[in-house]
Amino acid sequence: MAKHQHTPKYRIGDLVKCFYDSQVYFTGMSAGGGFCDRYYHGIIVGFHPDEDFPFYMFYGPFYEVLCFDGYRHYFSEWEIILLGRAS
Repeated sequence: MAKHQHTPKYRIGDLVKCFYDSQVYFTGMSAGGGFCDRYYHGIIVGFHPDEDFPFYMFYGPFYEVLCFDGYRHYFSEWEIILLGRAS
């Protein structure tokens, strides 16, 4: 089976604001029941277009974002808002 070719919308180094789509539906509450910030801010450090990546069939390719909270989070394209383009 041929792999799907995906052209990334964002670039490595872009400054972005991200959210997990499940938090939008559940009003900012984390899975543990505690309140969590709806948005994560950070820099895109990776792009994972691989169809073998978990949940690809539901979300498509993932972007790896090094967020200002010090953790790397993974977001799909529609969960990302561009704040600044890498030069």
